[in-house]
Amino acid sequence: MKKVFFYGAISLDGFLSSEDDNLKWLFDTELNPNYSIADFEDRVDTVVMGNMTYKGTQKLLGADSMFPGKEKIIFSRSQTGPIAGDGQYVSGDPLPVIKALRLETAKIFGSLVAAVL
Repeated sequence: MKKVFFYGAISLDGFLSSEDDNLKWLFDTELNPNYSIADFEDRVDTVVMGNMTYKGTQKLLGADSMFPGKEKIIFSRSQTGPIAGDGQYVSGDPLPVIKALRLETAKIFGSLVAAVL
């Protein structure tokens, strides 16, 4: 059974992005010097996030791949089908998706998903 890790980022004013939808502060934030985001990513094989987070992060990364080698599950009300680089769009309630992923034998990283088990 997979473990579900929740990683959420939010600023003190209650928003993820700045007023101009900029997420750069996420990449500029320092973590514990003894633990890096790469260390965390090594523990997971599936990333779950919302479409706005996905698009905003892709915009910041440019040509670089987001979470290379990781399966990506992107929640969207408008997009459907596969995404480039091992992923797919899904819609609806996140809880059944997370529950189904938990039954698989691997690791999962939930980014900005409200339903954490």
